[in-house]
Amino acid sequence: MIAALHIENIAVIRSADVDFNPGFTVFTGETGAGKSLLLDSINLLLGARASRELIRSGCERAFVSAIFSGLSEKTQKLLAENDFSADENGCITLSRSVFSDGKSQTKLNGRTITVAFQKELAPMLLTVHGQHDSGALLDFSSYREYVDAYAENGELLSDYTSAFA
Repeated sequence: MIAALHIENIAVIRSADVDFNPGFTVFTGETGAGKSLLLDSINLLLGARASRELIRSGCERAFVSAIFSGLSEKTQKLLAENDFSADENGCITLSRSVFSDGKSQTKLNGRTITVAFQKELAPMLLTVHGQHDSGALLDFSSYREYVDAYAENGELLSDYTSAFA
């Protein structure tokens, strides 16, 4: 779960800090309120392509960091496999800098990580849903997947699939 977000020099945002409460978070507001800038910042942490256009006018770099807590066992295992671990509070810090020359750098707990590792880790930390993502709920072919995921039937489904085959 994302616990805190820090943004520097993203578009019109000079500096902003957002603290999140546990659970479900929704960004709402009028057009121009900055929702998209928050999402763009979060997406940078999740491995989205970095664009120089995001950097605040007159600045050499943009910076986004977030603290993630409540890490799942699967996430902790992936971290351990890559020689990382949570701090004493069970948190990790993910940060990304985007430079005016178009390059970017991502760090986990202060150490540089590859884009491949960032993209593998990101879905375990946070899920972003847009206003049109609910269309998948109208696809009847995905209902069984939703039920199995909710019921945590992964192992049972795997056993069944093997037995059926």
